[in-house]
Amino acid sequence: MSSEHDDFVANLLDAPWRLFKQVTVEGARTSVQLDIRTPPPSILQPLVEKARTLRSKVDGDDTDALDWLAEVVATVVWRPGAVRSLFTKEQVKAWGHFSTVQADCLAAINLATAVETAKGKSEATPT
Repeated sequence: MSSEHDDFVANLLDAPWRLFKQVTVEGARTSVQLDIRTPPPSILQPLVEKARTLRSKVDGDDTDALDWLAEVVATVVWRPGAVRSLFTKEQVKAWGHFSTVQADCLAAINLATAVETAKGKSEATPT
């Protein structure tokens, strides 16, 4: 049997990701509206760690950066009202026009804020 506390926690954990921005992109037949959502810290942290690794590589190539960017887009682009992200990383790479949303996707993860949050220096984190 579930306790009131368990129900309270489940309510928070099951809440949809926060909407960052809605965008409209051109599809093959019609325009399509997409949600760009800000991921929770547990999803954001691996993306931040990969970004740090890429930055620290002296010989990092464009393939690594494109792979990371595709992962970001696959993580934060959702169909409106959906319960999971729309694309896989491989599908994003095959989507010839993902560059139309990449700036908004990068803004949704806000790396500068994410790094501070991961270090425990956000406004929401007590010092």
